[in-house]
Amino acid sequence: MIIFRSSMKMNYIKKNITMKKYGTLIILVSLALLSFKTVHKHYLSLTQLKYVEETKSLQVTTDLFVDDLEMVLRQRYSDDIRLVEGKTDTVAENSIKNYLNDKLVIWINGGKIDLNFLGYEYKQDKIVCYLEAENVPEISTFDVSNEVLLDLFPEQQNVVKLKINDLEKSFLLIRDSSKEHLELK
Repeated sequence: MIIFRSSMKMNYIKKNITMKKYGTLIILVSLALLSFKTVHKHYLSLTQLKYVEETKSLQVTTDLFVDDLEMVLRQRYSDDIRLVEGKTDTVAENSIKNYLNDKLVIWINGGKIDLNFLGYEYKQDKIVCYLEAENVPEISTFDVSNEVLLDLFPEQQNVVKLKINDLEKSFLLIRDSSKEHLELK
């Protein structure tokens, strides 16, 4: 009988330890899953501006995440807009053009320049938009306002990289500071 009591006690201890292990495991898994709720998406765009002296043009590329751009276009223009790689959609293209012309503004020597929308292409989970300004005079002052996606995402950050001749500058534009001014001469 002593052996029986010992084995019952031993089984009880084993079950207790096993329950504690599972309880600890459940708590750890729960904490890990809850920590994922605090992870948030980063909202970032990249706009590159390059002045080409030979052609007196300003070449512009803007990289945006497809889902973010689609969301803002659907909110502003039409709920039917879908950005799908391989699908030609003039409504989507015109919406992108209008949105960028509204939210990406450049002044050279105090005068606003017109950006011609050349098109866009998909690159993985991004859309790269191409724009160009022609007949750009020699630049003495440069101003840029990039409010792309700032109306939809308060934490949006727009990186602007500028190359004018030998000068290279980068700016981080956010909701409270979406404009930058540069004196070249």
